[in-house]
Amino acid sequence: MGITYEIQDDVIRFATHGEVDFVDGLHVLQCGFAEASDISAKDPTRKWLLLFDVRESTESRTSGELRDIATLIASHRGMLRGRCAVIVSKPLYYGLGRMFAVFMESFGLTTAVLHSDEEALHWLHAPVH
Repeated sequence: MGITYEIQDDVIRFATHGEVDFVDGLHVLQCGFAEASDISAKDPTRKWLLLFDVRESTESRTSGELRDIATLIASHRGMLRGRCAVIVSKPLYYGLGRMFAVFMESFGLTTAVLHSDEEALHWLHAPVH
């Protein structure tokens, strides 16, 4: 169990499974951003969308941890397109996702909490008005 990431097209996708140690999770986030940065080095105009799939998570993050995650993501703001989707399956995670969205939005990253891959990918790629 833990957190994994994959890079596909223009999306960095992080998925949690079961309980995730906070420090280990931050490390995986850093690894994902490092790999995306290496790809962007070959194409400096390339910017990334973020997707967090927490449907299989059993963790419950504190507001401080959510803020720290948002701060880490914001430190990579220059390589991001400014949109983040969080996919949830439980009411608790919807609430935590909305709290995370508030922190993300304070850094200029628009975040939506959704219920499926299809919804998330559609929202991420929708035109920004």
